[in-house]
Amino acid sequence: MKKENCSVNWRVRVGQLLVVAQEHLDLKEYDAAEKVLLKSLREKETAAGWRGMASVHCLREDVEKTIEALEKAVELDENDHLSLGMLAHALHSQGDFINAFGFYALAVRAGRDIFAYKQSFADITEHVSLSDFNPQIRLTMLDCLETPGVNCNRMSRMWHNLLRLDPDFSQIYRTVEESDEKKFDKKFFDNARKFRALTDPFFLLGLQRMVVYETVFEEFLTYLRAFLLDQREAAEPKLSRLDLIEIASSLAQYCFFTEYIFDCTENEQQKIDALRLKLDADGGEIDDTAALAIYACYAPLCGLKRSREIMEKYKVHADMGSVVKSQILEQDELRVARTSIPAMTAIDDSVSLKVQQQYEEFPFPRWKDFGKEMLDPSGLGNHFAGKPINILVAGCGTGQEAMQFAASFPAAKILAVDLSRTSLSYAAMRAKENNCSNITFAQADILRLGELDRKFDYISSCGVLHHMEDPIKGWKVLCGLLADGGMMRIALYSKTARRSYIEMMRLIREKNIAPTADGMRFFRRNLRALMGKKDTDKISSRLDYYIMSGLRDFLFHTQERQFTLPEIGDILGEMNFEFIELNQFDSELKRYREKFPDDPSATSLANWHKYEEEYPDTFGRMYSFWCRRKK
Repeated sequence: MKKENCSVNWRVRVGQLLVVAQEHLDLKEYDAAEKVLLKSLREKETAAGWRGMASVHCLREDVEKTIEALEKAVELDENDHLSLGMLAHALHSQGDFINAFGFYALAVRAGRDIFAYKQSFADITEHVSLSDFNPQIRLTMLDCLETPGVNCNRMSRMWHNLLRLDPDFSQIYRTVEESDEKKFDKKFFDNARKFRALTDPFFLLGLQRMVVYETVFEEFLTYLRAFLLDQREAAEPKLSRLDLIEIASSLAQYCFFTEYIFDCTENEQQKIDALRLKLDADGGEIDDTAALAIYACYAPLCGLKRSREIMEKYKVHADMGSVVKSQILEQDELRVARTSIPAMTAIDDSVSLKVQQQYEEFPFPRWKDFGKEMLDPSGLGNHFAGKPINILVAGCGTGQEAMQFAASFPAAKILAVDLSRTSLSYAAMRAKENNCSNITFAQADILRLGELDRKFDYISSCGVLHHMEDPIKGWKVLCGLLADGGMMRIALYSKTARRSYIEMMRLIREKNIAPTADGMRFFRRNLRALMGKKDTDKISSRLDYYIMSGLRDFLFHTQERQFTLPEIGDILGEMNFEFIELNQFDSELKRYREKFPDDPSATSLANWHKYEEEYPDTFGRMYSFWCRRKK
């Protein structure tokens, strides 16, 4: 009885001390908080006590001591998801991706209902490779795939890696070397006896949630699609009807999302044309679920004459429900959304009209889950949190960034404009789907936004200005819309990082390859002959290569200009703006500071220019930075 009371007493005392420590932390009284936490740890070492010490060290920006304290917390309680998550985040910030990956995985398992752990785990997987099959990591990835809203895009490489290592999947999937090039082994697949791996939820959900940027895997999916087409009428099918429908339904979602970029043989096209005639005919084959699922792998169901009947019949179907939602129902919603988008300005600039036409045909980017990624430099979130600020997203495309702002700043009023009504319709539909009611979408040309009698506390224009004939002119218009004390985020192509792509675009124009779906398929089919192995490998390592609208934006754009950091510095000086911060990975910033210890704030564009000369691919995702008017 005495032991029980003693246990209760220390728990009470430690609990009270931790409450007091938290009160000091809330008041930014770090020394006082540390004293109370040390007292609690002398009373009894607990995971919560060491986690509190980690918070003190973190707020003092002492990462090494933060990690040490969290490691002690995890030693005391290996299931303390808060300590696991904090430790993973601290390691991640130091560029220790492998250990951060492991602790994020443990955090997901310990805190199954915590969305942030799953998103962080999904994001960090792109930095880690596995050499052996790991069933626990597979289960953690499956957990992410099964959780609505997790942006799984960055998991695609590890997902593909695990598939290759999976004992069951390796019975149907293998690569061979052909002419110094890795290819999918079709003969190995044809000789397979078991196809159980194709109905595994890990494989099927992966097809539904992300795109793999790997040529061999695309060859496999292209071959799988033709295999399913043949299986439907095979005399001795290798798949049951139910398995055929399940696999084709998931593959149809992949093909639709990538905008049917796969090559199609003449034989396949003839079979699909014949199948369409049957599906369109009165009293046709819409009761044949397998036929519909396979057709949806080659063309959208909304193009069928009886699409309304198909939607009503299959909208709650276990496998086809998601297919008819994206390929029929959402296409109807897009048409309705299009009529509700107001025209805020005229569009009469000749280049703006060409760019508008491109994005009407190929709205960009395609996305499903917007994620709540950090878009702001240190302190900006705290500065704007809870305030009714005005945000302008100038060139919002399909709305992903605007949605992230809406989630980060729910009290803000967001105006998101773009040239393309098709892109805006997609954005408006996704905003409605995610209950983002604080965004207004409107069609407008940045060059004409000066006509607005409005000021904005925050303006973001990422990947937009460099598609203007005169980007500086457009930038100056945005500067005129910025409120006093406001901040601006700009992203521009790097001339250095785009150097090889500039040459590729020149060759595309020289060869007169049309920026159409057929033209881009021709380009992909003949890529190695056109570009050579080195450039082929470089292009095919990019996600944009595997989605039609992405490829159009990436290499077939109607207008593009690139910049250098000295040029950006001159432009900022001309506009009387100051550079605040580059949006870079923490690991990149760490290496920069090691090279330039005299610039701990990492704000010298001259130094960054030297850094880029040494590491020319640093800004492959563009120069992304924050700036504001000088006081």
